[in-house]
Amino acid sequence: MTRLPSNSLPCWFELLAVFLLGLLVRIALIHVHPAIYGGDAVARIMNADRVLLAYQLPLLQLLIYLVNLVSSDPLLIRYLMSMIGALAGAAFYLFSDTLLDRPTARLASLFFVLNPFLLVHSIVPYQEILMLLLLCLGLYCMLRNGRSSSLSGRALARRSMKRSVRPWTRGDFRGVEEIDTYTNLPLTPSLSKEREHRFQPSIGWASLFLGLACLTRYEAWVITTAAGLYYARLQLRAHPCPGYLRSLAKAMALFGWAPLLWIVLHRGVSPQGTYVLEGPATWARLWRIPYVSAMALYHAGPVVGLLAILGLLSFRKQSLLKNHGIQMVLAAAVLLMLSLVFSAHGVAPDPQRYVTDREAHWFVLFPFWAAALWLSDLKHRGIPRTSHSRPEAALTMRIGTYYLTLFLTVLWGVAQTDHYIKRLLTDQNLNLDYAVAQHLEKGLPPGSKALIFAKPLPSEATQDYFDKVSRQGGTAALEVARRQLAELNSGPPDYSRIVVNTHLRKDQLVDASKLRVDTPDAESVLSQNHVGLAAIFSNYPTQAAETRQLLDYVNQRGKPQATLKDGALQVSIVEVRF
Repeated sequence: MTRLPSNSLPCWFELLAVFLLGLLVRIALIHVHPAIYGGDAVARIMNADRVLLAYQLPLLQLLIYLVNLVSSDPLLIRYLMSMIGALAGAAFYLFSDTLLDRPTARLASLFFVLNPFLLVHSIVPYQEILMLLLLCLGLYCMLRNGRSSSLSGRALARRSMKRSVRPWTRGDFRGVEEIDTYTNLPLTPSLSKEREHRFQPSIGWASLFLGLACLTRYEAWVITTAAGLYYARLQLRAHPCPGYLRSLAKAMALFGWAPLLWIVLHRGVSPQGTYVLEGPATWARLWRIPYVSAMALYHAGPVVGLLAILGLLSFRKQSLLKNHGIQMVLAAAVLLMLSLVFSAHGVAPDPQRYVTDREAHWFVLFPFWAAALWLSDLKHRGIPRTSHSRPEAALTMRIGTYYLTLFLTVLWGVAQTDHYIKRLLTDQNLNLDYAVAQHLEKGLPPGSKALIFAKPLPSEATQDYFDKVSRQGGTAALEVARRQLAELNSGPPDYSRIVVNTHLRKDQLVDASKLRVDTPDAESVLSQNHVGLAAIFSNYPTQAAETRQLLDYVNQRGKPQATLKDGALQVSIVEVRF
């Protein structure tokens, strides 16, 4: 088989193109769908004045905290996330180029940039995209010198082609050298005496980026552990048995500094009153492994998913498993998949069997690579000399299939992202919350506040959390958990969503469920708080003893201003009069 040479743009230009495409797509999505969604995302914005949120690792919240010092406008946080997402696409391009080759990295990055699953979770403050950014940068820094000091068989084949292929016209392929086999050289950093110093700067940056990744999500701890073992293996290969303990200590210092710092500061994997890990109570926990695997393939999309299955053939044919960098990445995936069994945070409908599908963020990268591998081979694969069809026809069909596949991928990505966000907004009543937020922002008189009667969370929603804290940490941990939740409690979900979707200050929107008012005091409380408008959700419990008198006063003395509806739920906007 013969591979045709590919024209390549400068690396920096392609890197810039990946970044700008990712940034523009995200900014466009923000302005097409301005409502902020997601329970974790809303909680982060509501607590933008804090850095530590229960068991959550702090790096993303620290960035939100710094942005909040400049402005409390939630739009700035979304722009921050767009920047992180765009940088993650560029980092993924670099990492993919190190593992495979430039054409394959280019295609994989296109799948990354336009993937609905990644887009939806990178325009609001979720931690996963920041984790991917730092992991890709860190692993790229580990492997980049290996790319400069040794070439994969695919790259060697392409170089040979550039020397042997003469310009061809009218389908004349004479003079094209046949390349039937590739020489697979491992992509490992050179540890020879004359090149060993080149490895050290990359390891320093890898240590920094991977350590920061460990301050985003606990999954990064597992992946960084695999990277540390890979580094220790290289060190032991360069310094045999007498240096075993030194190599192990060096690897722990380089790749374990962030987890160790976190554990020392909190005297455990998570702060007191929270939990992260627990032993598997039943065999049902093993169901998480196929579930997350299926979610990765599902979120990759139908086109990429199909191509990824075909890409496994190209992976095997080119013996890419001999690539030590790929071995490390696969080992990290296996370790991470096994660790999901010990996660203490399962989700409904069965917390033993299921975890959040956001756990698929690392695993969804593998379909991108496999699909890009097959598609790259499709475009560059040579035409057999024994082919009975005209070379031009076969080449045209192959190139047409290539670009048709890219078109379908882009089309599906755009359409599915739009559908994905619309579904989230509908499922969470966010269209109604956003409409209420915009009405209050435009209609609230200067110097006034809005009082919001939104349905509080039921007590059983937090009871399971408290029960698990009590089982793992006892009474002292339970007391800490109750105190932490009280500090972080941002109010009912609808109230929180209204707050984050306006440019009003948080103190201008009052949660009615936190007020305790007697009958004679209702008017004075409204007057003292300068309440100008009230928003009353139709599902608000009217018999709640704490606010019943206040709600009755607003209904009796207030002037109806507007009624907003979304399905069976509606919100009455009332002008409060004294």
